[in-house]
Amino acid sequence: AGGALTITGTLTLTDGELVLGQNLTLTGTTFTIASAATVSGASILRLNAAVAPMTMSYTGTPTISNLRVSNDVNLSGTGTALTVSTLFTHDGGVLNFGSRNLTFQTAFTRTAGTYSATTGYMIFDGTAGSALAVTQGTDGFSIPNLRVTNSGANNVALSAVAAQGTVTVTGAFDLANGLTTTQT
Repeated sequence: AGGALTITGTLTLTDGELVLGQNLTLTGTTFTIASAATVSGASILRLNAAVAPMTMSYTGTPTISNLRVSNDVNLSGTGTALTVSTLFTHDGGVLNFGSRNLTFQTAFTRTAGTYSATTGYMIFDGTAGSALAVTQGTDGFSIPNLRVTNSGANNVALSAVAAQGTVTVTGAFDLANGLTTTQT
């Protein structure tokens, strides 16, 4: 049985599926994923550049099962959308998605870190398989552009736990697929 793995250089996935059976931490400055590649498995891919920022370049619309951002990451490349299908954790750094859309399904947890973008959207998507649970952290956060969708029959739920911060949208806010908001 192996343990967690750290890659200090560049990681490039051009085709196929990287199945994580153990956590993988990238501390280099470049991670590239092609549209024909995916990252799956129950373990976590952690982006934690030793010298920030890390550039995550991608083509097409790849999917990563479990992603953790712990230091500055700039999304780049010709890809237009990236999906985190199971668990997203943000515990440090600036996640800059520029003109790209970044979709979260199932679970979004933020304890620290900030977001920046030009025309790209953070997308909270309740899928057919499950509702998206959003834990926004005690200090909350601001997001330039937010879209809330439900590609399935489930909802997106912001944490209602006491001491959770506010999510502030500073740019565009879109509700898709006939969604409405309720504040209690």
